[in-house]
Formats: sequence, structure tokens, C-alpha cells
Amino acid sequence: MAFSIDALHTTRAVHPPRVLIFGPPGTGKTTLASEFPKPIFIQTEDGAGSLALTTFKPSEEGPMSSYDEVTEALSLLGSAEHGFQTVVIDCLDALETLIWAHTCAVNQWTNIEDAGFGKGYVATDAHWDHVFSILDYLRLTKKMNVVLLAHDEITTAPDQSNVEYKRHSPRLHKRALAFVTANMDVIGFLRQQITVVEKDAGGFGKKTTKAEGGAQRVLELSAPAFCVAKCRYEAPERLIIKRGAGYAALAPFLPAQPGS
Repeated sequence: MAFSIDALHTTRAVHPPRVLIFGPPGTGKTTLASEFPKPIFIQTEDGAGSLALTTFKPSEEGPMSSYDEVTEALSLLGSAEHGFQTVVIDCLDALETLIWAHTCAVNQWTNIEDAGFGKGYVATDAHWDHVFSILDYLRLTKKMNVVLLAHDEITTAPDQSNVEYKRHSPRLHKRALAFVTANMDVIGFLRQQITVVEKDAGGFGKKTTKAEGGAQRVLELSAPAFCVAKCRYEAPERLIIKRGAGYAALAPFLPAQPGS
């Protein structure tokens, strides 16, 4: 193919987004994911609560119990005709446990540390890559949004001055975390909105402050110091997420959905 300076193109994001939402338990990650267009859930943990979700297994059978079940379900979404527009993996840290178990079974290890020198985690790369290759097919060929959910953990990270600080991060091994975050368009930290209120403290003009949480949630998108976050689209640093209207708050900053 011959290129020409006189025939350059302006491009922009046109494919459905890959979104990772992580945060503490009970902040509404699954609820937010359920608001995406026509979602199908790959449940690797029982975190639906009272939500009515479309899944591959009935409630009485529990979540996906193996890596093979997860990849079979994802592959079926790629080969079958259906009307789903979003695939949700709930949750990613439980999927990692299944990947570890599968890797150990393949290599006849008792646990992922048996190989020594971190080689067990290296061996998981192929299985993470396989999952994401199917997700890419669903996104690029089936035009499905990809939404991944994860719990958080507090880790220590150095800043540019090599001073360590604490931040919230998806609860994944560092090798898997690097792979996953590199392949996301949006990483949002979902947290409870905290309000600091000042109250009287027994007279004499004394005051005390107290942090109070409300029903609203905040989705951090800009990688502040206290959490991992990013957004490849033009979006504000954070969004207020109200139950039932979370996707509506995020959608204007994502590529247009098919048929919209």
C-alpha cells in the first residue's frame, strides 16, 4: 500500500469501550454494570444481591466454577446469534483465582507459587491473553461493550519523587494488573461520596468534624493520587453516580452505541 501526505486521515474511537470498574464491596459496581445496554453477566462470584441479572447459570448452581466454564461462555457469545450489547465479568479478582487453579492443574502444581521465582504468574499470561482475545472479538466483531468489575485493595506506590504513598488499586497480582490496565479504555474507581460535617463538641465554641457517607457514589476517572484510574475519552475527572442513572452519567463520554 502506498501512503501519501496528501491523503491523511483524522481518526477517533469508534469501537465499543473496554471499561474496568473497581471499588470496595457494596459500592454498586454490579448495579452500575447492569445499567449498560442489554448486559449478559459472566459471574465468577455471587455478588448480584437482589439484582435480576441475565447469566449463563441459574442462581442455585452458583457462579462460574472454572476457567473452562468462563471461556466456554465467552466463546458462545462470539459464535451464537443474540441481542446482547454488553458482556460483564463479575468479578475479575475471582476470575484470577480460576486462572491460577487452571494453570496449576495444567502444570500439576499444588499452588501458583510451586514453580518458584514468580514463574507460576508468568504461566498465567497465556490464559489472560486467551480471555482478552475473546473479549476483543466480542468488542470488534460483535460490537459489544466490555465491562470488567473488581474489588479494590490498598497498595503502596512511589510517586515521581520516589516518595511512597497509599492508593486504591484493583485486587489483582501486579503482573495481571499491568496486563489488564493496559488493555482498558476506562478504569474507574467507584467510591462512596464522603461529606465532612462540623458539629458542636460540648460547648465553649469547640467543634468536631465527622465524615459521613451518603447514597451517592463517585466514579474517579483521572488517576488522582489515592487510586488507579484512567479514561482515554474526553471526560471529567470524576462523575457523580446515582442509582439507576450511573450509565446515563458515563455514556455521553463513551463512543456511540450501535443504533444510537
